[in-house]
Amino acid sequence: MKNFSFAVATLLLVLTEATSPIPQYVCSANNVQQNGSCVRFYEIDETVISPTNCYFTFPSHGVNTGKHYYEFKFEEGSGNFVGFTTREKFGRSYSIRGLFYGGSLSDGSALLMPDFGPRISAGDKVNLLLDLSENSLKLYVFHNNVPLGLAFDLKVSNLQGLYPTVKAYGAAYVCITKLDDLPSTLERQQKVYEGIEGDFKLVQAVDNGNVVSTDVWKTFTLSIRRTIRTLYRLHFTVINTISAPLIKNEDGKYTVGTAISTMIGTYGEHAKAESFLAKVLRNFEDISIDGDILQVKAKHSTYVEFKRYQVPTPKPVTKNPLA
Repeated sequence: MKNFSFAVATLLLVLTEATSPIPQYVCSANNVQQNGSCVRFYEIDETVISPTNCYFTFPSHGVNTGKHYYEFKFEEGSGNFVGFTTREKFGRSYSIRGLFYGGSLSDGSALLMPDFGPRISAGDKVNLLLDLSENSLKLYVFHNNVPLGLAFDLKVSNLQGLYPTVKAYGAAYVCITKLDDLPSTLERQQKVYEGIEGDFKLVQAVDNGNVVSTDVWKTFTLSIRRTIRTLYRLHFTVINTISAPLIKNEDGKYTVGTAISTMIGTYGEHAKAESFLAKVLRNFEDISIDGDILQVKAKHSTYVEFKRYQVPTPKPVTKNPLA
């Protein structure tokens, strides 16, 4: 009965196998074109955010034991996800279930862990290592040859064949290759930042010469990342995330662009902190670093001070999306 139900569900999905002498991709829509081990996704409707899912049938029976290493190379397309699913859990759009990485970790529909790594962009290469034993599944992620560590650590039984899968949001071109040589380094390699780049925790906030921060504020963070040579991105995290571009001018001085924020309701010390940080950005004068201490300065003896810290290694997902 279970096999019959699955067969009916498969027919209802009207899954389309990408055209090939020996089909290697099975896809949830027909906006795809296969070229050997590569597949092109075409934009259907820019106003609709709905992924097209394709799994790669190599090997044809999937994998459910041993170690398997796959490379996903994106020549085009950004904001997509890669991972693994089974034939039974494959489906259209967000109905698919599996183990997925796209910067965050996902089960195919719900967010499981934010900010596990960077978003996938055009030109990126993501490698996934599956380590399958009798009762366990481990999935390691490598993004542009950088080990991000263990993403999924699951207890499993009677595991069905897993297939490498792409979730594409719009136009994309990706090639999947099964590699023989396994990586020697699996653990996440913490990046060492220099200058104003890095991750920082708030130490104190001073408004018009008076300290206004409390111990609660010391849990709030700032991350600064360089995007191009003279452009950085500031991300203040309280409850909301307040982001702004930081531009280094030819004279070596910095200016801040328009800030944007998420819109979660806050109150108490969190609301005070967000209001203060917005004020600092509106009246921004300079940013400087001395050792591990970073200071963001505003007008009228107002500033906020941060101390560099190492972001803890994220823990893997342990709840099985395939159960």
